Amino acid sequence: MAVPDRVAAAFRCPACAGPVRGEPAGLTCAAGHVSSFQFGYVDASANDDQPDADTRRTLDSFGYEWSHFPAVQPEDHEYWRRYFADVDLTSLQGRLGLDAGCGKARFSRFTAHHLGDLVAVDASKAVVTAAANLADEPNTVVVRADLRSMPFAPGSFGFVSCLGVLHHLPDPRAGFDALVDLLAPEGLLL
Repeated sequence: MAVPDRVAAAFRCPACAGPVRGEPAGLTCAAGHVSSFQFGYVDASANDDQPDADTRRTLDSFGYEWSHFPAVQPEDHEYWRRYFADVDLTSLQGRLGLDAGCGKARFSRFTAHHLGDLVAVDASKAVVTAAANLADEPNTVVVRADLRSMPFAPGSFGFVSCLGVLHHLPDPRAGFDALVDLLAPEGLLL
């Protein structure tokens, strides 16, 4: 699995927060911790604390939904257009973007074409579906991680989108704050 250089440079080891390098098995830090490549995605969830019961139910529910209904539908493009109606898409060119809570990557597919590289993150098992749906998008990487503790350096992303996710968190403000921390100066948050 190829991880674009900019994504690898932004990625931080979930165990120790150190920088990583790409190796055949995954992204590895100097301490030897590995975020492994699995089924087309980078697994950065191994060191996550066990989520609370409400979060676990939410992840199980959405993981089930996006895994059992995996196809990106024609109407998804229209929904994406409505969400992005106020975004100057030309201003995104060349930026590193993040789709936090990507689900099956139904919006990631359309967003990727306007960015330099895109990281699609989800904490549920839907990452397998997202990776399959983005397999033909060379500028995308799918990462399994909780959006409240994503494995990226602060200020890494010139664009962050998080659509239909934060209100499902036990503390939506904590999720929002985590996204803001990842936003680069002059970055755009949707």
